[in-house]
Amino acid sequence: MNSAEGGVDNGKKIDPDGVALHNGIWSSLLSGGAGSAAYWWWDSFIHPKNHYAQFKALTSFIKGVDFDKERFQRIEDAVFSFAEQPSNKKYRDLRINGPRSWQRYGINKPTAMKIDRNGKVTVDGEVGGLLHPRAKPFKYNPLTIDMDIDHPTRLLLRVGEVSGHGGAHLVISIDGKVVKDVDMPDPDKMEKLESLTQYAGVYEVKIPSGKHTVKVDNIGDDWLIVEYILENAILENEPDLRLVGLKGTNTSLLWVQNRDHTWHKVALFRTPVKKQPESILQINNWPNGQYKVVFWDTYKGKQISTSNIAVENQKLQLQLPAIEKDIAIRIDRIVEDR
Repeated sequence: MNSAEGGVDNGKKIDPDGVALHNGIWSSLLSGGAGSAAYWWWDSFIHPKNHYAQFKALTSFIKGVDFDKERFQRIEDAVFSFAEQPSNKKYRDLRINGPRSWQRYGINKPTAMKIDRNGKVTVDGEVGGLLHPRAKPFKYNPLTIDMDIDHPTRLLLRVGEVSGHGGAHLVISIDGKVVKDVDMPDPDKMEKLESLTQYAGVYEVKIPSGKHTVKVDNIGDDWLIVEYILENAILENEPDLRLVGLKGTNTSLLWVQNRDHTWHKVALFRTPVKKQPESILQINNWPNGQYKVVFWDTYKGKQISTSNIAVENQKLQLQLPAIEKDIAIRIDRIVEDR
């Protein structure tokens, strides 16, 4: 697998702390890339903001690892559970950043989503990252959400660029009543065709508790880029964590991220990150034996703790601390002298 380029346009302004940079280099390398993803804006972001320490921390974590000999395989069967079950119901945000397509049909068709009382989400189709207009029926793809949530919530709709070929017109309704109507016209009537940026921002809709139907529609002339956050919509049955990692012959490398700590939420939506409580990580089909486990601070590039564990019944189990952003874990097989 090759590593590609990545980054956030105008990151110095939009993402000054380098959340996208941090998550990008750790996830790309530990998902099996030939190296960490190459950030595009070195001269205008990494150098002036002095983000070189981000790379030093990652380098310290993998120091001494022989990538050729380890024959790394991606870890696909990680399971997280709460170390202590919450006494009360807790919910997390539903975040949707769908693919963008300008093609006829395909994902560009009306999409229906349901969220039931237990926070289960089902989708008929795929939620696109472009909202196409009624004026183009072969691409028209409004999103309808039928929800039954026992507490008030908010839909945060982030609009990015808008088509310079006529603009757009965003309309959001609840139970058939329009609650947000934002016209985004093309001011020069297509004399210039560059995408419009003046409408970029987060548009908020408050949704009462109970059963409601929310529809997000575009009644304008052309597309707009959209991302969605539906706050506290999904019932938490497990910690909101993700693992990206590689299992090797003698060394394994794991990166555990709080799914809430993304640049979309931190830098764009500017909403608080929910710290994930202590949890248990289990990975099946792990070779039995003795292992050295080292937890790492991914920002300082330093070890947090070291311990030796035994794996039995081919089940690796690790107790994880509360995680606000992310942690890294290096696991080395202990080879006994004979």
